[in-house]
Amino acid sequence: MDFKEKMATTIQTRDPHHVGAKITLVFPIVALDLTYDDDQKSHLVFEARSLMVNIFNRPFDLQILLDLSELSIQDSKRNSAQRYLASTPNLNENLIHIDYVNIQNKKSPLYKDHGAELMVEFSELKLDIDTTTLMHLRPFIVVLLHR
Repeated sequence: MDFKEKMATTIQTRDPHHVGAKITLVFPIVALDLTYDDDQKSHLVFEARSLMVNIFNRPFDLQILLDLSELSIQDSKRNSAQRYLASTPNLNENLIHIDYVNIQNKKSPLYKDHGAELMVEFSELKLDIDTTTLMHLRPFIVVLLHR
């Protein structure tokens, strides 16, 4: 590779719109079973259907897009009529869209006066949460937030 070719490659990779890596992951069903009481074998089940993840890595930002058709969170300790803490309708369409952007430099074409942005869009989300259930969620939230 001569000098001109090296310079062209260097300039191209510094282009803020240049995608250095694009990763696409598709999962028909993703389920996460979180145990919160070993003695009573109680657990929360998080389930997502038709999950598609797109990750874009550019020189000055990272963008993660998630689309899914259905989401549910169940608590095994609740009676069957109230088992679902959160759910969306089963319409086999991508009704949930999550867009996360992490800006690493102000030169990013996505920069909007802040370093990170999270946008979550639901067409419909049903919640059935009480104080007891929130306490079941607390240990997982503490671990996720590192507090």
